Amino acid sequence: MPEKKWQAYKLEHNKNYQETEDVERFEIFKKTLATIEEHNAKYEKGETTYKMGLNHMSDWKDEEKQGILGLRKPSQN
Repeated sequence: MPEKKWQAYKLEHNKNYQETEDVERFEIFKKTLATIEEHNAKYEKGETTYKMGLNHMSDWKDEEKQGILGLRKPSQN
């Protein structure tokens, strides 16, 4: 099932990767998808007040998210 969602996600967001990067991005995507599905199961039980969904950042590496969100690790000084 994740493979079909991965293919649909890449089409929707116009993403094309070389084979090695595609494997890496797919692993990230699967983790994101699992997090979303786990959260939305809680939503269905009334345990949380909002639903989550996929977006263009669902296959991004942590460094990419940090760059766009302005997050930085504290310096080791």
